[in-house]
Amino acid sequence: MDRSRTQSRRPLIKCTVSVTAIWRAYRAILGNSLSRLNLRYQTTVSVPHNIDAAFFPKPTHSPYQPETPSKMGVPAYQPETPSKKGVPLSRAPIEKETSVEKETLDAELSNNPPYMLGRDYQASARLALLHCLNHASNGFLLHPSIPLANRENLRVADVGCGTGLWLASLAREMPASARLDGFDISDQQFPRENIYGDNVSLSTLDIFKPLPRHVLAKYDVVHIRYFMGIAVNDSVQIAMDNLNAMLKPGGYLQWDEEDSLSKMPVFASKTDAAQAQLRWYIRNRLWPNTEWINNIPAHFQQSGLHVIHHSSHPPLPLYRKPWTEDFLLAYAEVANSLENENERLWFQDMHARTVRDAANGWNLDWELIICVGRKAVVAA
Repeated sequence: MDRSRTQSRRPLIKCTVSVTAIWRAYRAILGNSLSRLNLRYQTTVSVPHNIDAAFFPKPTHSPYQPETPSKMGVPAYQPETPSKKGVPLSRAPIEKETSVEKETLDAELSNNPPYMLGRDYQASARLALLHCLNHASNGFLLHPSIPLANRENLRVADVGCGTGLWLASLAREMPASARLDGFDISDQQFPRENIYGDNVSLSTLDIFKPLPRHVLAKYDVVHIRYFMGIAVNDSVQIAMDNLNAMLKPGGYLQWDEEDSLSKMPVFASKTDAAQAQLRWYIRNRLWPNTEWINNIPAHFQQSGLHVIHHSSHPPLPLYRKPWTEDFLLAYAEVANSLENENERLWFQDMHARTVRDAANGWNLDWELIICVGRKAVVAA
């Protein structure tokens, strides 16, 4: 038997146990919390008589056109064209850390949508399930195209780290001399004690703002994942350039993303199934400016990174149900963030109906996207 193939499957086997345990616990949470939703919204929620106009206007064009280059002027991905070399690093002045209270205002000023998911214990548990599902589906934390022959003194950054669980998992595969730093705009989901080890640190950082000097050109590997509800077309290149600036010459950037939006309906009406109405709303009202998800390699190249791997594939069939339930938990958090009462009640009603559809066998359709790029080695 090929030993390398056997070794590559070990993370998948180990994580399956974790997925099963977390899945069972989360199904208990899901059933407990959403049973109350079913009782509350078992009858049709009263909505304005013009709900078709309010919720389902026909857009003049499809918000998802992956074949069309972004309006930001980002050229289409050209895999046969080598990336430019010697990209100068951004030497921006030190920026003060953004407080949690200013996060929504900062998002509005930067054209980013406000963060609509929770940061409480249920949200952290959802992220833990998502992490295990992602690891089990992929079978790795860092893509095999990233060479890690020399792991001594390796510097790794995880941007948008949330709870820091990805870094903590990677630390178990690294020597004690490796340094792993997690960054997030909020520290609300960081563990309050140092449970990840002395070589793991977590701190606040806004990837859409000018970077402090101490993170510039410091990392061999930078990792980021699931910015679908955070970045928009007008801001993703800012984040990409900052991620590139964090890399040492010759360093690697890995971006993990999920694409469920392009699978969602472009149009919907009150007569459609609840899941179709809900998914239409998510695609067209919450996160409409996300064509960048299908154009990540082009943004890598625009930033001067050489794309060495890009793939898009559906999740493994055995994980579709727990992953769908993880999405539904996220949608419940979104409902709590809606300020308009009629809008919130409508969303909660559609969500409760979608939960029942999922219990009867419906699963969400989406793709897992992985893109890996390398920064040019600048000649001395």
